[in-house]
Amino acid sequence: MLAVPAPDQDARPSTASSRPSKRAAAPLLERVATALSCPGPRHDLVDILAGAPYEFFRSGATANGAKQEFQAFSDRLPQLVHRVMKEKHDVGATWAETELQETVLQLAATGGGWPAALRQRLLAALEGPCEPKCSGISGAASPINATALEVDMSFTSSGTVSSKSGWIHQTLLNFGAATGIPTLRRRSEHYKSRPATVVVSPEPIAPRDCFALRGNASVALQVSGPSRSAVIRHLVMEQLPHWVAPKLWSLPGRFEVWGEPAGATADAPRAKDPYTLLLGSFEYVAAGPAPQAFELHSSVPVRGLRVSFKEPVGRGPENFFCIYRLRAFETKAPSCTEATSKSPARLAAIMQ
Repeated sequence: MLAVPAPDQDARPSTASSRPSKRAAAPLLERVATALSCPGPRHDLVDILAGAPYEFFRSGATANGAKQEFQAFSDRLPQLVHRVMKEKHDVGATWAETELQETVLQLAATGGGWPAALRQRLLAALEGPCEPKCSGISGAASPINATALEVDMSFTSSGTVSSKSGWIHQTLLNFGAATGIPTLRRRSEHYKSRPATVVVSPEPIAPRDCFALRGNASVALQVSGPSRSAVIRHLVMEQLPHWVAPKLWSLPGRFEVWGEPAGATADAPRAKDPYTLLLGSFEYVAAGPAPQAFELHSSVPVRGLRVSFKEPVGRGPENFFCIYRLRAFETKAPSCTEATSKSPARLAAIMQ
């Protein structure tokens, strides 16, 4: 069985996901086995395990004496997850699958000395529905029920480029892209962020299909459609499945959501900063399911939202973060994400 050493107890604060309990009376081993056999809970569990080292062994969060241990351990859980997902189509139980079940059981039963948040999230994932109902009527709201949004470029930060690409390299990449040759165009795109509009795209997410930002940055979204305003009750941030990404240093972290009150008439001039209503402070956690939902703290009509991200602390060498999709809902959580080739339809975990 995988040995799971514990990080410093106070390395990270507790941020738990909320799910209704349905199988609490069953023995824990049975609950783990059932969850791992179900598409939704299984993907939530592997996302949590893949992200755990990045949240709880975050650079700078451990004492100096623990840094060597971090270097040795940081890839163990992600490597287990990658082995399991690669072998998932094999017939019969594999060694990796057995190791995964034992690891989830150990952490769910005792916490293994990790911060309580990890055990809480694993236990919440065990109780998730095997195949959520995403009708938006009798079940959870689906992406087609999301409020229509468009990017407010006036209050959205510019996308970043890779810090590995200097101005000379960037000039050569731009020149190559201008030729129209597909290979050179794709190479140029590899070093640049996708446009901000990608965060409201209806298309399923794929690797690198994201808006890259650096430092303290914002994404502003306006309600589109005839009314131009809505009462937004929760926001969903959908990222690439954690087990798909080779590294998770580019996940977002802490952020605030500000609303533009809908009191002004549509033709009135906008204020210098119209996003004046604080709707909540949140954190997208690495040791959590890839789709995460955040319930806003005010139920008043708004014309738009501005998501203000705080500069990530202790992330990778480039110190950037990537936003894949943002969805806003006028209903209360939960809501669903669409199935993709890498992930089934599942509930967005409500983060508290």
